[in-house]
Amino acid sequence: MKLKLKNRLLLAFVVFTILFLDQVSKFFADNFFQVACNKGGAFGLGGNFGFISGLVLGIVFWLILQEKKASNILGLSLIFGGGVSNFLDRVFIGCVRDFVDLKFFPNFNLADSAITIGAFLIFFNLIFRRQDADES
Repeated sequence: MKLKLKNRLLLAFVVFTILFLDQVSKFFADNFFQVACNKGGAFGLGGNFGFISGLVLGIVFWLILQEKKASNILGLSLIFGGGVSNFLDRVFIGCVRDFVDLKFFPNFNLADSAITIGAFLIFFNLIFRRQDADES
């Protein structure tokens, strides 16, 4: 499926913005904050997730290409951009750099926040889509 130009621009803008902001924030965090090196998956769970991360990124990109609704493309783009940035950390650094420490929650970074926001956006879109279908 071919994405419309406005959706391609949205995808590119979101992915590159998340990638840039996350990598810049990690660069500064390396110099000014305590940085945790996360070799596992979400919240440090599990083992080496390099291959799985690459596979999931491929699936998310395929979903983006299939999606028609701009708000879902936005959510998937947030997930994809955050995923690409964390994947680059895994490939070039050997772990994902987490530096936001809230003390009551596992450490995270800007890419993790983008992934979470994207997932919530898609979740809410699915809820409201179902409600719209039930009312008709």
